[in-house]
Amino acid sequence: MKKYEEINATLAYLFHKATIEDPELLEKLPEDTVVIMQIEGYEVFNKWARRISLKHPREKGRRVIYAVFKLSPQLPPRQMTSHRIATSKVKEVELQPA
Repeated sequence: MKKYEEINATLAYLFHKATIEDPELLEKLPEDTVVIMQIEGYEVFNKWARRISLKHPREKGRRVIYAVFKLSPQLPPRQMTSHRIATSKVKEVELQPA
C-alpha cells in the first residue's frame, strides 16, 4: 500500500473505533453518507483523500461528510505515518459537511 492509502485505512479503523466508543457519533450521520477521512493540519493528505473519494461514482443524493481527526500530539506532515497516527491520541473527530 502507498503511504496515503495506509493512513486512510488507519483513520477508517480509528473512525470505526470512535463510533463504537461514542454511538452518538453515528446518530449524526444520515443514512448512506460518504465519509471522507481528514487530518487537521495535513492538507496534502486531505486533498488526496477528497480527490480519491469523490472520483468514485456514487448514487445521486448521497451526502458527503468529512471526519476531521484532531490528534495529540499533532505531528508535522513529514512525520505522518499510519503507525504514528495509530499510536497518537485522537483528541476529537469532528464531522463537517463537505
